[in-house]
Amino acid sequence: MRSVNFAMCVAALSLGVTVASANAQQMANVETCLSVASQVKTALNANAQSPNYEAAMKERNYGLAYCNSSFYAKGVDHYNRALALLGVAQNADTAAAH
Repeated sequence: MRSVNFAMCVAALSLGVTVASANAQQMANVETCLSVASQVKTALNANAQSPNYEAAMKERNYGLAYCNSSFYAKGVDHYNRALALLGVAQNADTAAAH
């Protein structure tokens, strides 16, 4: 009986984690990726002399790869890191809310 209860608890927790992951993925979508990617492009163009430019480009590339693979939340996270490296992270939060 204890193992049945344990198995039910594990199944319930697994379902909860799956639902939470699905909700996080739904919050970020293609439009969010495109919006934040546009912000990153503008920020990179405006900050070409930044000492963090190369690191920001690397984060942009990761963001692009994740968004192209339908991992939108991870892609937006990398785009946000690129913006933070360039000192414009406040704009990324606005795009992620849409």
